[in-house]
Amino acid sequence: MIFKIPMTTRIIFILYIALTACTSSQQKKELKLAHGLDTTHPVHMGMVFMADRLEEKSGGKLTIQIYPSQQLGSERQCVELLQIGSLAMTKVSSAVMEGFAPKYKVLSLPYIFKNKEHSYRVLDVKLETNCLPPAPNTGSEDSHFMMPAAGVFTPRTGPS
Repeated sequence: MIFKIPMTTRIIFILYIALTACTSSQQKKELKLAHGLDTTHPVHMGMVFMADRLEEKSGGKLTIQIYPSQQLGSERQCVELLQIGSLAMTKVSSAVMEGFAPKYKVLSLPYIFKNKEHSYRVLDVKLETNCLPPAPNTGSEDSHFMMPAAGVFTPRTGPS
């Protein structure tokens, strides 16, 4: 049986374990997250929520500094910053990832999922574990997927 764990909880857990395992309990760690979205975008608001929860759950030992609106560069430049270790996290579209790992092109195909549940089943189990491991040459140790729009679902009446 597959349990649905919210993406934010998974990321916080991974970050907490990875960063506290190698540091003393007195050290504080700030993670940098950059993206190209406006501060009013719902995904940015989710990132702010994630940062607040991480700080709360870690007792202030882990914090996330968010750089929105391309403050540190374009999506591609953010991946490059991830490669050299200047960023801990970034949010980029699948089109940008295609330049680093061609297998990510599958995420740009229109109408590949029947519905939201089908997309979760495929992205959570099949793609993430079998087809799309962390992209090589990106500095990424893990990949996670978000479904920002319904454009990838098949319409009931067929394509127009």
